[in-house]
Amino acid sequence: MRIFDMHSHLYEHSDSEIARILESDPELVIVAVSDDPDSIKRTLDLASTYKGRIIPCGGYHPWNLKEGGSIDSAREAARQVARAGLTCIGEVGVDKKFLRPGSWDTQLEIFKMFTRLAREVD
Repeated sequence: MRIFDMHSHLYEHSDSEIARILESDPELVIVAVSDDPDSIKRTLDLASTYKGRIIPCGGYHPWNLKEGGSIDSAREAARQVARAGLTCIGEVGVDKKFLRPGSWDTQLEIFKMFTRLAREVD
């Protein structure tokens, strides 16, 4: 039996924590989401180190917009996903609760960008 953790921000953990987690159960496979270009790079590096144990996903969390993120940063994240040939998109979405109202149009543009990308990578 294989066990999957379906939504982990694995890039937030130290290398030693990740090694300990994966060593604790040889059947564990982690679906690791990413929030921005930097976390995508780290997640891809982890997936390369732990081949078959980490399924990398790339996206752009809407909260990045309140932390100085931009549409350009989201585009770079989408390019990384496409270049790496990822078939898993995440973290991505829209957020009306925690973000300023003026960000809604940008959030929708980013969300649509990633839904188009998801169709392209199937």
